[in-house]
Amino acid sequence: MYNFVLNKVSNHVNKVTMLNFNNIYGHSTFSVHKRKAVIHFLFINKKYRGNDLGSVLLQNTEKILFQNNNINKISLLAHEKQGSSGLIDLYLKNGYFENFNTNNEYYDDGIDIYTLIPMYKLI
Repeated sequence: MYNFVLNKVSNHVNKVTMLNFNNIYGHSTFSVHKRKAVIHFLFINKKYRGNDLGSVLLQNTEKILFQNNNINKISLLAHEKQGSSGLIDLYLKNGYFENFNTNNEYYDDGIDIYTLIPMYKLI
């Protein structure tokens, strides 16, 4: 079983770390404003990917958000390398929708080009 530790990173950003014994499997960061939450980052260590741990971390991050805040919407900006769909599929599988009211943008980190896809989940 995994443990989930909530830490305050700054006045507005919180971090959930997913761990077991001495292994850190991943973490997420989020902020809350009024009744809306924004997940800024969701990361699973490369050696633990492919075991549905992204869903486990996402669901537990949502659980912490629900328990500690009176939110009605979670939003995020999915960033997917061009030609892949794993991250978008993860969010869709967990009840998120693409925000078709905005245009997708792109980010070039100098190595890869990412499609930035706004997504949300209503509570």
